[in-house]
Amino acid sequence: MASGLSVYYANKVNDFMWRGTSFTPPASCWVALFMAAGSSVYLRADNIGSATEMAGDTYARVKIMATTSILFNVSASGHTDNDTDIAFAAAGTSWGTVYAAALMDAASAGHVVAWADVTPITVTPPDVVTIAAGYFDINL
Repeated sequence: MASGLSVYYANKVNDFMWRGTSFTPPASCWVALFMAAGSSVYLRADNIGSATEMAGDTYARVKIMATTSILFNVSASGHTDNDTDIAFAAAGTSWGTVYAAALMDAASAGHVVAWADVTPITVTPPDVVTIAAGYFDINL
């Protein structure tokens, strides 16, 4: 599975490391699902306007980090992954097909922090989309 930091956040890290520019990482992130094949190209560029986010009656981004129990493992060999399952609400209507996931720095809109392609999954009621522990693997 291809994955990585968005260009936006990679620039923030580079400027922090090599230029001494102040950078405060987000206290929380939200996992978002995207339903267009090739969405990761837009997510990597932090161009969420060109990537179609999932929509449906019960769809909402899932908050991680900060005040939740969903965290990412300690980085090793240039990558990290989720240490707990990330579960979305059960679909009440068809959501379409998921092709990519992204860590976002806001509950809606915002910037892409990191992205990952996923094995395409078509979501129909009463499916619960779950990203199993260890599956959202972010390679730097």
